[in-house]
Amino acid sequence: MPPTIYRALMVSQLFPSTRCRSSTRNKLWYKTNRRELVVPDHQLAQWYQAVMLLESAMVRDYLLLLVLTGLRRTEAIMLKWADINLDEQTLTIPAEISKNHREHKLPLSDFVLTILAQRRTQTGRSQWLFPRAESDQYMAYPYDAIQAAAKRAGCPFSPHALRRTFCSVAARAGVGHHLIRKLVNHTQVLDVAHKYILIGVEGLREPMQEITDRFISLMGCSMADWTTQATQPKFARRGAKVPTLDEVLGRYSKSKSLRPGTVSIYENAIWTCLKDWVHKPVTEITADMVLEKHRQLSRTQKSSYANIPFQVLRISLYFAAEEYQTPTGRPLIEVNPVRQLSLNKIWNKSPVKQSVIPEDKLAD
Repeated sequence: MPPTIYRALMVSQLFPSTRCRSSTRNKLWYKTNRRELVVPDHQLAQWYQAVMLLESAMVRDYLLLLVLTGLRRTEAIMLKWADINLDEQTLTIPAEISKNHREHKLPLSDFVLTILAQRRTQTGRSQWLFPRAESDQYMAYPYDAIQAAAKRAGCPFSPHALRRTFCSVAARAGVGHHLIRKLVNHTQVLDVAHKYILIGVEGLREPMQEITDRFISLMGCSMADWTTQATQPKFARRGAKVPTLDEVLGRYSKSKSLRPGTVSIYENAIWTCLKDWVHKPVTEITADMVLEKHRQLSRTQKSSYANIPFQVLRISLYFAAEEYQTPTGRPLIEVNPVRQLSLNKIWNKSPVKQSVIPEDKLAD
């Protein structure tokens, strides 16, 4: 049992003493190796290009925000537009999501401000910086996308490794350690004098800009280049037209590393019941088409079976909304047409399974 738990029990008088004291007194605790994973300076250019090639603009912006601000992964992913002031060029981490439960206000460098201004045009009415397509929630942790970027860059990393990278680059740029601690919201105090050094958000603006400039130099990019790449729609950049349903489903299956059995069920549902839609661009699938096809299948198949192809279609179209953009930077699919089945309450109800083993047969 960890010593902190023992101490808590001791304070509550459940344990009169703690055996952990002897371990501390005799220095018997095993030392834990400090994690030192960072993106090295010489690999930041490859890392940046790998991130810019990600299919999801939302994950791309999320990772860039992490490395350019040093935010913790949950602090960044749970940000709301109410926490951003583009006029004052500041970002506020609310106390309820801050690790030390203290509100933390940061200045925005010019590059981060550009990223957030572009992100604002892509989130519509959502309150979140990084919204989930199918609900009013922040996006799920993008584990698969991070692994794909790490593999492409030849450099393993995690969100906390980007936080360490921010601190390391800041130190090499000549930013003082007391400023770095303030930027990343560390509360450690080295001596009494630090309690008297009060640095407001404006006092952090110049060092934050210096750190961003250093990153831009190491990544070999510019705001103009980023704007050009970021505003270019994904399907146009690949030289393809609007993806078909078959292409989206195939891409979804690969990105989620689905089991072969699951892929087979999904493909069979689409190719059997929605065969005439397979090679149709996903933007041509309308709510009226969904309603009519659902009525047809409900008349010819078991009611619960008629739902399956539309459940697969719904998943595929939500994936397309996250992965593809229009030339103006909007999601390729703004409203999922399958949602109409829920709004009209016409999903077929499946009977509740009530099979049990009779009591007189339990002995057998």
